Amino acid sequence: MGNKLQIVELLQEMAAYERLLSALPGMYQKSQVILLWTYTRDQRLLEDPQCLSFIEKVVDAMLHYESQIFKMDNFDILLLVQSINHLTSQQTQEFASENP
Repeated sequence: MGNKLQIVELLQEMAAYERLLSALPGMYQKSQVILLWTYTRDQRLLEDPQCLSFIEKVVDAMLHYESQIFKMDNFDILLLVQSINHLTSQQTQEFASENP
C-alpha cells in the first residue's frame, strides 16, 4: 500500500512539472494516451485539482495534435476507453454524492 501512495504522490508532483507540461503538444500520441490512462486510474488523482488540470491539458494536446502522424492501434483505443470509463465513473460518483 505504501508503494502505491508513493506513486500517487510522484504523479501529483509530475502534474506540475513544467518540462512535461510544455512537451505535451509535441509528445507522441501514444505517450499522451498512456499519460491519460495513468492519471485517470486512481481516485486520489481524480480528486486532485492540479491533476485534473493536467488531465485537461493532456486531452487538449491530444485533440490539437501537433506532432508526427500516429495511427492508434487496439491497445491505444483500449487505454482511451478505460480512461473515459474512469472519468465517467468519477463523475457518476460525484453526482450520486451530491444528489442522494
